[in-house]
Amino acid sequence: MAGKQAWLVPRSESRARMRHALTGEVTTVGRSADNSVVISGAESAVVSLHHAEILREGEGFVLRDLGSTNGTFLNGAAVKSAPLMPPAVIRFGGQGPEFTFTVEDEQELDRTIVAPSAPVHDKPSTVGTTYGGLLSDAVEQARQARARGLTNQTMSIMRDTLRQALHRSHKRSKRVITALAVSLVVLGGFTGWKLWDFHRQRNTIDAHIRDIESALEKANGENAEIDRLVAQLDTYEGEAQELQRSPLSRLIGRKEDFVSREIRDLLAEFGAEVFRVPPEFSNRVRYYLDYYQGPERSTMAKALADGGRDLPQIRPILQQEQLPPDLAFIPIVESALESAQSSSAGAAGLWQFTPATARALGLRVDSVVDERHNLQKASRAGCRYLRQLILDFGTGSSVMLALAAYNSGPTKVKQAVLRTVRDPIKQRNFWYLYRVRALPEETREYVPKVFAVMIIGRNPAAFGFTSPAAAKGLANKGSG
Repeated sequence: MAGKQAWLVPRSESRARMRHALTGEVTTVGRSADNSVVISGAESAVVSLHHAEILREGEGFVLRDLGSTNGTFLNGAAVKSAPLMPPAVIRFGGQGPEFTFTVEDEQELDRTIVAPSAPVHDKPSTVGTTYGGLLSDAVEQARQARARGLTNQTMSIMRDTLRQALHRSHKRSKRVITALAVSLVVLGGFTGWKLWDFHRQRNTIDAHIRDIESALEKANGENAEIDRLVAQLDTYEGEAQELQRSPLSRLIGRKEDFVSREIRDLLAEFGAEVFRVPPEFSNRVRYYLDYYQGPERSTMAKALADGGRDLPQIRPILQQEQLPPDLAFIPIVESALESAQSSSAGAAGLWQFTPATARALGLRVDSVVDERHNLQKASRAGCRYLRQLILDFGTGSSVMLALAAYNSGPTKVKQAVLRTVRDPIKQRNFWYLYRVRALPEETREYVPKVFAVMIIGRNPAAFGFTSPAAAKGLANKGSG
């Protein structure tokens, strides 16, 4: 396809002008802001953080799925890796957003800049297409640059866009180039002011939320005061979520460290996003990250090594059951992936089921056979249990509550919540229950402990571990 420019063009009418040029060797697509093409809004629900990529191979292109949860489809068929031939329709997820893969000849692109057979004023619609399309591409490039943390690239992109217009234009119409330059300058100034105002609003909300969180830590169980503070917190977080839905939020991004970003990625996978993760939760996650790098380092190292054998079998089962694949790391917390592990309460196997729970989930447990030690059967039972807990605790942050209930049992969690919280809506809100300390202490510790293990399991090298699981792509963040 030498001498041609390839594009991804959204098939949605509302996004049709936001086409994406495939200019590099690799173009990645997904929900995460570090992708070349970022999928956002309601249509992103079935799109993974790092869903798929398009590779330039010689004069052609190849579409490759990155282990996404809901699959990548080419012309209606699910694919893992397939050559791309225009025109083609790519869909990310079974009911996800669709894009047309198309290729245009560079000479055709030149002719759309300025038609050589007539003066510019005779072709007003062509001129509109000229710098309208270039402006759209410039805005998209600026957005992607900011999403990657390159915050000072706007002027460089303007200059590159002007050079592109000069290169493509056969007559190099001064009128078109001047209009384009003025438009870019105005766009840059307006966008700069909007970004500054957005940044100011977000910082103000952040400050209010920090003050309320500090007051919550000092509330000392005073229910009326806690409810008042949480109500204020909900108001500010609602305003923050509204800001987050603005396209400007992707241009500015968030200044977060590695651990905070990992926590947010996991929350996105679990459908439990919040504008601001409670500092107490983040601090406990960091505590357990240190714990597994210190006193329990040898246990974690062995578990990760065993994960090279076990995780490849557990993760596909979770995906088949349409559960977040990173829940595969729960057995590391429960049993350190030691199938023979037993507890004083009689729990056994990788998933640490008691005999009664195992039988209720369809496993055979008697004097002859104990299927809690069968990885495949126990993992399918684990999926059934997690699905029951998620359905039991409703929507929103239900995966978080399911994790809490997995540790101490749904009955114990419900009893603790009922003793503390009367509002049935709040009883299903994990973050409210966590903030007001309605959950049992052991459970409050269990959830951040699981998060710490997931973060290490997804990034073993970042914490000084070597893991066959990571080497085989089992810690792939594209899933989710």
